[in-house]
Amino acid sequence: MPLDSVDQQKVLDFFQKHSLSLPECSFCKNKTWNIGDLLAAILVPSPPPEQINFLETKPALLVPISCSKCSNTIFFSALAMGIGAAPPSN
Repeated sequence: MPLDSVDQQKVLDFFQKHSLSLPECSFCKNKTWNIGDLLAAILVPSPPPEQINFLETKPALLVPISCSKCSNTIFFSALAMGIGAAPPSN
């Protein structure tokens, strides 16, 4: 899902609030990064597959930040950045 300008600003605000800066790309040494579209990923717990209850598995919302040269990608929690709704508590 594409991030609108408000959510893109939340990403930038998150980096500023936490005094974060994107590093030089570890693969190609480029220093320019792009904010990607919001992703929902299913995080599979570590127990053996026969012990996983996939009905209770919630997607993690992620914001990808990709190197503009080689596409190396770093993922950040969208919820930590204030993007997306927090899952309902049971």
